Amino acid sequence: MSQARTMSLEEEIRGLSPVAAHALACAEITDDIEIQELTRADLNELLPGVQHFKLRKKISELINKSKQDTAKPIALVLNELKEFLPVDVMENALVPGGVLHGYLPILRDLEKQLAKALDFIQAHVGLLQSYIGEESMEAQSSAASPSVDSATAGNQPSNVAGADTQLQRGITGGAAGGNKDVILVVMHHTFDRCFVASQRSASHYKNVVEEVNVLFHDSMGLLRCETNDKAVTLIHKALQKYSSTTYKHFVATRGYFK
Repeated sequence: MSQARTMSLEEEIRGLSPVAAHALACAEITDDIEIQELTRADLNELLPGVQHFKLRKKISELINKSKQDTAKPIALVLNELKEFLPVDVMENALVPGGVLHGYLPILRDLEKQLAKALDFIQAHVGLLQSYIGEESMEAQSSAASPSVDSATAGNQPSNVAGADTQLQRGITGGAAGGNKDVILVVMHHTFDRCFVASQRSASHYKNVVEEVNVLFHDSMGLLRCETNDKAVTLIHKALQKYSSTTYKHFVATRGYFK
């Protein structure tokens, strides 16, 4: 039997590299389960650069080993339990009146509920992925036939100059380019909850009534951070202020990678 792990995965990574541990802490990824879900692409974003290539590889090895170590004990315990308990004891426990008589139906019911939950999650994943595909198609066709009702575009370049250009193009070609009042939401793709967005301004567009920044990541959705809390407050206030029936609002969303 393999020895039980005495250190958490985060502690092992900290012992390997304080820099990597700091990057995980900034992204608020400290739980073993969350760390085990990190992909190579995630590690590349958390620890970018050629200088961290070997470090990312070692962390991937730690994650894979951790997955194996956490998967083994369950099978080992069940096998030992099966060897420890005689067959006749288990059979008697499962008959009506036995101590385990109601246990199997409970497990089967739980299995059905988990299957339904999995179907629910998979359906939502498929739905969100379909929007990503639609956003890419919309971004390709927006230059030829822009529509003020189209509020979402695909992912934009990571460099600041390119992002500024895409922002201006998105404003003039999207919903913000019309005469209707809009709330401009600039979405930044990042792991870093402390990420500070550059000060791009669309204030010279008279119909932009509010401009907010939002931080998100594909694997985590919207990040729980001060920036997003502030964005929610600003959007709420703007909607309250411009809730008159004489106004029609659009939320113009543009995605930016750090």
